[in-house]
Amino acid sequence: MGLLKSKLFSKPLEDDRLERCLVDDGAHVQAGDKGEFVLKIQIVLDTMLGTELRKLEPEVYGPATARAVQDYKNSKTPKILQPWQTTADPVVGRRTIASLDQDMLEFESRLRGGGLEIPKDKKPNSGSSLAHTDVGLALTKVRAAVAKLQAYQRALANRALGISDPPFDPVTQAALRTHFRLSPSDSTESGPPQRPLTRGDIDHILNHFAKIQNVLTRHQSTFTDGSPVDKKGNIVAAAAHSNSNQIIFSKRYKDFSDADAVMIGPNSRAAILIHEGFHAVDSAKKSGADDVHVSEFSAAYDQQPADKSLFNPSSYASFAAHVVPPGKDPKPRYGLGAGRYQ
Repeated sequence: MGLLKSKLFSKPLEDDRLERCLVDDGAHVQAGDKGEFVLKIQIVLDTMLGTELRKLEPEVYGPATARAVQDYKNSKTPKILQPWQTTADPVVGRRTIASLDQDMLEFESRLRGGGLEIPKDKKPNSGSSLAHTDVGLALTKVRAAVAKLQAYQRALANRALGISDPPFDPVTQAALRTHFRLSPSDSTESGPPQRPLTRGDIDHILNHFAKIQNVLTRHQSTFTDGSPVDKKGNIVAAAAHSNSNQIIFSKRYKDFSDADAVMIGPNSRAAILIHEGFHAVDSAKKSGADDVHVSEFSAAYDQQPADKSLFNPSSYASFAAHVVPPGKDPKPRYGLGAGRYQ
């Protein structure tokens, strides 16, 4: 039929399912489908979201692929929804396949050689190539943080109107207290030094998580390879200049199976992406100061004043890890601190 535009989707297949999906509701691609046409959808999702569907469910439309389709549809502006929906379903229909095709066409236009074939898996040979695969997990945590904060924001607005329902979410409240030293003025809970939480604080945190999400979503253009260094001149796994909207990765950003990066697993790498993502969007340029940039593994982290925690990249990475299920502060925390845990 020749209706699809990207080289990936328009390359002839024995099954013309993708072409039919564009014009026939009965050819929607969904859970249980198998074949090379599913693999091509997975390639686009891996490219756009940083997922690893080709490894997890090659050519099979399983649960991970379904979740990725929902994430993709919810990430678009406007979201790809039916009129009666508030969140996306896990089905690839006419509008979804057209959007995937357009995104892949735009991606292919930036590639040397002008096209993308079904690739053969290769061992990552650069930091950013591995970082791309960690984006999905990092985004899952950032989106969970945004959803929790938005709900908390609504509860705060209700309190201002004298409405006490619904109650504050205990997970969000614990995470705000633990990682930002913030707590509602009427709280009687004990813990580290705190100051009363304001709606402005929630707006501040939400605004930065939204910016981090934007950097991670655009990872194909915001991630780059190089030789980032710390203040002592030592090459580090990843770094970002304040307000640069770019994250630089070295070859030290590695899989946890590598001998010189043992125990640095996906959760820790996701924490690195969120941490460096904050540096990358820090327009106030406060996140690099010694009294702000405090490691989540340091005893000083739990005593850091709120006004400094609000600019500490570790606070954002740890808050996001805290609010995802099971909803508690990981022990030990994720990142590149002592023990280097997965």
